[in-house]
Amino acid sequence: MQKKSPTHPAIRYADSRDSPLGMIPRMEPQWSHERVFEIVKPAQVMVKIENARRIAKRNETAQSYFHPDTTVITTTTTDDAELAKVTRDHEWEVLKAFQPDYHIPADHSVYKSLSESKRVEREAKCLSGMRWVRDKLQDNSNAFRGDPPEILPLIKGVTPEERAPFIVFAQNIGAPTAVFYAAQYITGGWRLPDLVDDLNSIDENAADELPITLIGLLQSERLDELPNRVVASAGFSGWFKHIAPRKDPPEEVSEAYQTTAEAVHKALNTPNAHRDLQIQLEREIHRHPEILKAGS
Repeated sequence: MQKKSPTHPAIRYADSRDSPLGMIPRMEPQWSHERVFEIVKPAQVMVKIENARRIAKRNETAQSYFHPDTTVITTTTTDDAELAKVTRDHEWEVLKAFQPDYHIPADHSVYKSLSESKRVEREAKCLSGMRWVRDKLQDNSNAFRGDPPEILPLIKGVTPEERAPFIVFAQNIGAPTAVFYAAQYITGGWRLPDLVDDLNSIDENAADELPITLIGLLQSERLDELPNRVVASAGFSGWFKHIAPRKDPPEEVSEAYQTTAEAVHKALNTPNAHRDLQIQLEREIHRHPEILKAGS
């Protein structure tokens, strides 16, 4: 595997101000997580579709539940038992009610242990589901208070041939990032070499400007071994395991969270400081448009 360079030479780090980058905490709608996010106000957060439904049932949207500057990503990636309950109509109703910024649609579990015919069947359902959600968003943009959620498409499959249609779809829609589910390489025993091999295969077959976001891995020492194309990673326990929100004072909660976030950014070689300054500047311009007039 090639040694990491400071940044990927062609990755579109700054094309979208809020596109995924670095550490993305996955959250549950529980007091302990809410307490942490109240303190740290994360730049981005990922929520399972079923948890988004629970939050929406409280008459909350992504904008009201999280800090207004937090980018909210919903995802259909979850355990098989919960995934079996997610229909296309259910997914659409949650999107309308919760109003996230980004959405990872239409997951279908694909395992190496499945027969090729069963894998291809599930992959076809995933692709058709992602197209259905894309068309639904395009045709019903008025169902959202602002811009409709932007799709972050999954890359599924266990061979380059199976993954190819997903890569093409992500490239054709101009996705700010594609998403690769890494949790199945970790549960039941580490298979990091297999994950690295599969990501290297994607790296070789995708256009240079398509970044990859992982789900299921936040260990910086593992992320350091991945291709430069991986610019973001989402996880659950990795960001939370060193935090005790009931007894830690806010400054310790913030320090523990930022330490993990900085380790992830360093492992992924993402231009964190530059991005933070850019976001800060754009927020100030949005709030005070007279800044631009003064410079003209």
